[in-house]
Amino acid sequence: MKMRRVKNLLLDTAERSSLLKLAQIPRYETGNHLFVLAYHRVAEAGDPLSNRLYDLVSATPRQFDEQMRLLSTCFHPVSAEDVLNALNGGKPLPAQTVLVTVDDGYRDFKETIFPITQKYGIHPVLFVPTAYVGDGVFWWDRLFNAIASTNLKEVDTVLGRFSLHDDAARLVAFDALANHVRMQSFEKARGDIEQLCDMITPDSCRNIPHTLNWDELRALSAGGATIAPHTHNHPILTHIPIEKARDEVRISRVTIKQQIGQSLPIFAYPDGRDHAVSKDLSLMLKEEGIQMAFTMSDRISRLKQDDPYLFPRMTPYSANLARFHLRLTALYASRN
Repeated sequence: MKMRRVKNLLLDTAERSSLLKLAQIPRYETGNHLFVLAYHRVAEAGDPLSNRLYDLVSATPRQFDEQMRLLSTCFHPVSAEDVLNALNGGKPLPAQTVLVTVDDGYRDFKETIFPITQKYGIHPVLFVPTAYVGDGVFWWDRLFNAIASTNLKEVDTVLGRFSLHDDAARLVAFDALANHVRMQSFEKARGDIEQLCDMITPDSCRNIPHTLNWDELRALSAGGATIAPHTHNHPILTHIPIEKARDEVRISRVTIKQQIGQSLPIFAYPDGRDHAVSKDLSLMLKEEGIQMAFTMSDRISRLKQDDPYLFPRMTPYSANLARFHLRLTALYASRN
């Protein structure tokens, strides 16, 4: 614990004295290396949707503003179009390139994220699962709200009986059941969750939607955000047959094109970790006309070396500004 405090103090000192900026001196050729940042939500710590083990809050509004200001002053934020153009042999990317991406389409993209990126001239990508646009509640929020609000002290589930006698026990139950959904056949696991929600707290399963609608997404697109596919129903694609995975991608792309007017040939895998991607999926995406698919492999991206269908993204992890900056330096990148 003492060592961590010392490290944080040294990092904060390095940030204030601009030493971390010096560490950005490019060691790599221009046009190849870039930092792709993956956010989910930007919200305060007390946000009702953030107090869970399946925590999707990437930063507080203050942290996010600091991070975007740093990107605008010390780096070169680019758009998805810029990256695709460079990938296809067009204008090379500048040194210290950063692409900001956000997954899922929560309302805080419109209310918090986009106004901040606009302020700093940054054009983010928003990957949306199209089935949830406007009137959907993500399964993980539905599950958490049911477990958090029930008056039951214990519950029988497909995984056995769980105690719900206090917050710690409820989080254990939620984590186990969320992992069950992530690792099992998507349709069956989602059905198990729906049945469980209806059994323990029916009212909590009819949540007020907290996703953006198509009118809002169209306005965001007109304002400079890129709206891109993240499947239709947000299944982990390795857990469903390849043709169903193809349908998920195809429906998502077609729906966005119909609603927004265009759909760039980019895609983000739900979950995006090693177990959620595969070479078979890469081949399918290529057949579907996708040119770049983003994972959650947490490292710097190399445009010339990385498989464009397994392209890495880095996650901020609610880091303070110094730690965030460190991860965007040659010192940190050299570890990958």
